[in-house]
Amino acid sequence: MSLFSENPKILIVSGDSYTDSKYTETHKFPVWPELLAKKLKMECVNLGRSGQGNEYISSSLLDTISELKNHKNIGLVIPMWSEFSRIDFAGRHGQWAALHFPAEEGTLDRHNHEWKNRIMKDLYTNGLGRSEPNLKKSLRIFYMFQQTMKSLNIPFLQVIGTQTIPWPAAKIIDSPYLKLIDKNLFCGWPAIPEVGGWHVDSFLDGYEYEDVRMGLDDCHPNDKGHSLISKKLYQYYEARYGTIF
Repeated sequence: MSLFSENPKILIVSGDSYTDSKYTETHKFPVWPELLAKKLKMECVNLGRSGQGNEYISSSLLDTISELKNHKNIGLVIPMWSEFSRIDFAGRHGQWAALHFPAEEGTLDRHNHEWKNRIMKDLYTNGLGRSEPNLKKSLRIFYMFQQTMKSLNIPFLQVIGTQTIPWPAAKIIDSPYLKLIDKNLFCGWPAIPEVGGWHVDSFLDGYEYEDVRMGLDDCHPNDKGHSLISKKLYQYYEARYGTIF
């Protein structure tokens, strides 16, 4: 579908492997953006890319929105935010790469590419890539995205996908962004299960693991998992924007 066509409303989403349709291509089932677009009767523009972090997610959405001739064609925008421990780098020709900083310094060699491990170790040694600043950066990105969408009068929802490194609850609760972020438009905010919030991983944890995940060695949502995610997001859409007939 051309982004510059006059087709019906479009759903624009971005995220990591929980959103990327290429991750499930070999399994022959649709991912949550396709299922949600069908419920919303919208065209789907899926910008999700495996392994990326929140800077890629926000950048891909804003770049795409900026290229559209008519924002009135946008029915809904959803970032499914990734782990705050990821740092993105933009390259030439639309290329992106990400470093996945671990919770413990001893696992800084987690990447398959040695150049990534080398850069990550150098950054970590010099005080960069630590959890707390990366968390604050993600909160900042969430707020900037929210304010941009509101200023452009574009319907949106936000949601957090995977969080393999638990969010430090105290750092979020004490952050000024806690109240600046509109919880009515952020599914599960503040995404801390201990205080009644949720993210996609904690939502799926409410079901039998193997019933909603790809397997014991693969935590990605399976076909039922993606179906449940799309239904959950549609419920939020209905509550905020009304029912699609």
